[in-house]
Amino acid sequence: MTDRQPPFFPITDDDHGGVAVVAALCMIVISSGIASIRHIVAFRQSVQFQYDDATFYLATVSYCRHSTVL
Repeated sequence: MTDRQPPFFPITDDDHGGVAVVAALCMIVISSGIASIRHIVAFRQSVQFQYDDATFYLATVSYCRHSTVL
């Protein structure tokens, strides 16, 4: 068990890319969770799907796609 693999994004003195990856993944999880909660609340209250809902979902999907490309 001494065969340890190196981290995917090691943090060095001049490269802090791993921090950005972790922050992006956390934001994807949080945004997806908020979108799901918003959808459930709207469904339970029988609220019509409106323009602000569409822009929120579009922004969440756009952010997730953009973050995973980086």
